[in-house]
Amino acid sequence: MHHYFRRRDCPDDVATAEAARVVRYHATIDSLREAAVAECDLCTLVLGEAEALLAELNSLEESGLTTPRYSPPTFDMWVTQRPDGGQGLWVISEPSVDRRSGTIMPIAAFAFVVEEDDPFAEFIPGRPVKTTIDSSVLKRVRRCVTQCDQEHDGCGARPVGPAPKRLLDLHSSTTENHNTIRLVELGNDSREKYAALSYASESYISRLESDELVDGANIPVDSLPKTFQDAILATRILGLQYLWIDSLCIPGSVTGWQRSSAQAGAIYTNAYLTISATGANNALDGLFFPRVKPKYARVPYRASDGTAGSVLVSSLPLVKEVICTRYMEMKDEPISVGVWSFQERVLSQRVVHFASDQIYIECAQEFVSEDGLRERLRYHNTTEILPVGTKDYGPVATTRSPISRWFALLWDYGRRVPENPADKLTALSNIARAFKPMSDGAVGEYVAGHWTNSLVESLCWQSLKSKPAGDSAAPSWSWASVNGIVGMGFGSGVAHHCLATVDDTDVTLADDGNPFGRVIAGAITLQAPPLIPVLLLQDEELGLGSYVSRRVRVRSQDGSEDGVIVGIDTKDKRHVRPCDVLEGRKLFALVLAETHGYQECTRESHDPEGTLHGLLVTPATSSGGDKVRRLGFLVAGAADLGPASLFSTRESVTLV
Repeated sequence: MHHYFRRRDCPDDVATAEAARVVRYHATIDSLREAAVAECDLCTLVLGEAEALLAELNSLEESGLTTPRYSPPTFDMWVTQRPDGGQGLWVISEPSVDRRSGTIMPIAAFAFVVEEDDPFAEFIPGRPVKTTIDSSVLKRVRRCVTQCDQEHDGCGARPVGPAPKRLLDLHSSTTENHNTIRLVELGNDSREKYAALSYASESYISRLESDELVDGANIPVDSLPKTFQDAILATRILGLQYLWIDSLCIPGSVTGWQRSSAQAGAIYTNAYLTISATGANNALDGLFFPRVKPKYARVPYRASDGTAGSVLVSSLPLVKEVICTRYMEMKDEPISVGVWSFQERVLSQRVVHFASDQIYIECAQEFVSEDGLRERLRYHNTTEILPVGTKDYGPVATTRSPISRWFALLWDYGRRVPENPADKLTALSNIARAFKPMSDGAVGEYVAGHWTNSLVESLCWQSLKSKPAGDSAAPSWSWASVNGIVGMGFGSGVAHHCLATVDDTDVTLADDGNPFGRVIAGAITLQAPPLIPVLLLQDEELGLGSYVSRRVRVRSQDGSEDGVIVGIDTKDKRHVRPCDVLEGRKLFALVLAETHGYQECTRESHDPEGTLHGLLVTPATSSGGDKVRRLGFLVAGAADLGPASLFSTRESVTLV
């Protein structure tokens, strides 16, 4: 359940808020029910959404999570224009508890869509989502792409890059029904427009290994998996002659293909567009799978000139409407599970998503859908400058600085789990390779998922719902050592200074030719405040029955009696409680940096009112020494670990 917080410039009272552009709808839910019984189609739709909301709130109450913020709405309902993202409306109310909080509660959200032949089609871009995709839908996509070329400065003016050496020629069929295609080899300087296919290919890419194709080969279309067949049809209707599919166009050995190579990255960067099988679990599912028909209410209208037609009011997912980036993140789509498709999306200049609910198109300027969604957002990208009016996607990317964009990118990348554990860093290498020149060198050198110019801040990453990564070769200080979301950075506008400095970085690459790829060993030598011995607080000392989360408390000899909270990087399934993984270990706090809120930072020494950021570490070997391994992160008050004198000196410590 999500609430929408009114802007500061909006009045507190919805009922008297002329500036909020709201219209009274129903004063009570009983009134709404009566209208639905009287066969008002719109009220029937709204009632269904309202009852779903009540069911969700009831489940929260049963879980003991009810708070004023999650209290039931008053159901004094108003209609307002869809805030952004397209034409439509919201039905809103207020919480029944703490109504002065400035919070409004969306009850339902709807898009306005019309049929292609409706007189209002010129003014309302949204169309009903059909249960099956046909040529008329694809022709609309083609018109949208053409409009993108003609009207978007960041799209149509983009120079055509070199095409891959091998492509599928879709216009070379020797039969009338176009049931064959040909694999062709183009010249090294070819600038042909082509589409590239992105799909959940981890499970399919090696299947054609024993049947390598030769240049000039005629390929029966019906011999290919359904996703390939649909991509061929879509490419033809979109007006393109050439298509690149990894399993068919890779020269030589398929299993020997380096998807992390610069050549592989350039294929998606240079494509005229990428066709993404976003809603397909594998290559056999296709692009044109059945889709659930949205719920509609038909509202007839008659214009002042006598023109008559009808607008369809289409239900929208409330959580995506309130948090508009949810449309773009597509976290529940099958293609968002694997790691390789992430680079294919980020590097592509334009993507046509065949998602499970409808088709979405994203380009350098905007993100649009079949039912009329239009957001001026750009997904994670390696573009230095976005078109005027277009914002970066990302809940963490609050500035355009390269490092904040990198941190935001890792947040979404962390959701994905590689089939091959060794791919964790490798599948990100082409994005990292493109990031350095995009930043004009401002990020420094690349070190196992970090950039050297922000390394101390980056080392303070926080793991969220993470599990141990299968690739145990990754050093403990790299986020690649865990599978799960990682929070990076201290936050936009938060002043900080580093209490540690980097003396040296040393990584051993799995492939010396790819400095952005997998590492099999790594060490970072720091000059930092001395390691502070800490002890794990027991349950009885905290007055807690048991640890229910990954966060536990440790205490230093001269620090706060309550200790400090530390977050354990991974919860090992062999242990009942997260703290069990720490028992029997020598534990130390390694302090790396200090933040000072949202004020300008002029300090270079310890701030008695600052917030400390660091790591929970343990000796890397039983014999001790200055090498330590990361176990988790810590955030503490300035005095929680001990007196200021602890931070006045520096010692050498090596993270491995």
